[in-house]
Amino acid sequence: MAAVALVTVSCAPATRGGATSGHDPSRPIPADLAPQIQNAADVGRRMFVLDSYASRATDAAIASNGGKPDPRVRGWVVAEQGHSAVVTFLSNDGNAVAPVVRVRFASFESTPKVVPAEPGEAATPEEIALFSARETAVAGKFRPCSERYNTVVLPASAAEGGNFVVCLIPATTDPNVVLVGGFHRAVVSADGRTLLSLTPLSKSCLDIPLVQNGVHAEALMASHILGPAPAEHHVFLSLLHRMTFYVATSRGAFAVSGTEMRYLGPLGPSGK
Repeated sequence: MAAVALVTVSCAPATRGGATSGHDPSRPIPADLAPQIQNAADVGRRMFVLDSYASRATDAAIASNGGKPDPRVRGWVVAEQGHSAVVTFLSNDGNAVAPVVRVRFASFESTPKVVPAEPGEAATPEEIALFSARETAVAGKFRPCSERYNTVVLPASAAEGGNFVVCLIPATTDPNVVLVGGFHRAVVSADGRTLLSLTPLSKSCLDIPLVQNGVHAEALMASHILGPAPAEHHVFLSLLHRMTFYVATSRGAFAVSGTEMRYLGPLGPSGK
């Protein structure tokens, strides 16, 4: 994947959800790409929601521990329960996985509530399976594009044959950089122990600065050569940065504004 350009910047910020003030001459999405685009939108949104829960829970757990990470924690899992969610931070002594603290959300917008685990409390079977899937995916061989990776484990579903999908997300502490390259999608068996596939979502690493010469980008553009349509990480990044992401593929140009994708037509001088 290579960056094409920063889209022309202006003083007007992008609106919530990634919409910009410009007008895109959208065309109907090609029928053969519609299922792939819908799946990317659905998975990208789930990535964003679960990653947001984990990020906010991490801040809350650290704050409740005197501003320091708990050294017992070896990872976390997120379980949604209707409109609520629980992020469980887990230890692993090599013999057993156990909860250290749970952070509960009554809704996506609610203030997190930190609940320490009871002494000797065991992890639930669901937590163990999710954690095992996460550990199995992280242990897989892939080309990293960051020293730090976050993970999102999507619940086992019929669409994946009852297996877990683990999204490997490159992380940065620099708020002015968008990490576009380095995302991977892992499929892990229902027991969390076997890595069935590990697929890169980009051809190479790519970092795009959000600020150049003191001016903030209004939108971003990158090429995507591993598929004919935008993938879930483009949706995730658009939601995360609240910006429209223009993606160029072999089938043409797309505008990704959160979970909304618009087809702008084939690339080329004539647009035909």
